Amino acid sequence: MQSLSTEEACFIIAKAREFSVKEAEVEPDRASNPSEEDERIVLQENPTDTSQEELVAAIRLLDEDARVELLALVLIGRGDLAAEQWSEAVTTARENPDHRTARHLADMPLLGDYIEEGLSLRGFTCG
Repeated sequence: MQSLSTEEACFIIAKAREFSVKEAEVEPDRASNPSEEDERIVLQENPTDTSQEELVAAIRLLDEDARVELLALVLIGRGDLAAEQWSEAVTTARENPDHRTARHLADMPLLGDYIEEGLSLRGFTCG
C-alpha cells in the first residue's frame, strides 16, 4: 500500500468494531404489520455513543488515495478480488467514488472484518 498505512487501517478497524458492537434492542415493540417485523429492528441508540462519528471522522481524515486503498482492502477482504489483484482492486475502488465516501464505508456491515482480512491477505497485520 502506498497511501494507506497499516496503522491507519488498524485504527479504522478498531473504530469500525466499536461501532458494530452496539447492542440490539432488547424488547422491541411489535410491528403493526408482521411483514415489517424484520425491517424495524435497529441498533440501540445511545446519545453518548460517538463510535459512528469517530469512525466517519477517521475515514474523512484519509486523503483520497488512502480511501481508495481502504476500499480496495474491503474488496479483497470480502472476496470480490484476490489479493494478487491489488492493482485491479485499486482501479475498481477509484472508479466508484460513492463507495469510498466516509459515510458509505462507515455504514458497511463487517467493515472492520473486511479490512482486516484484506490486510491479512496482502501480508499485513495489526499486531
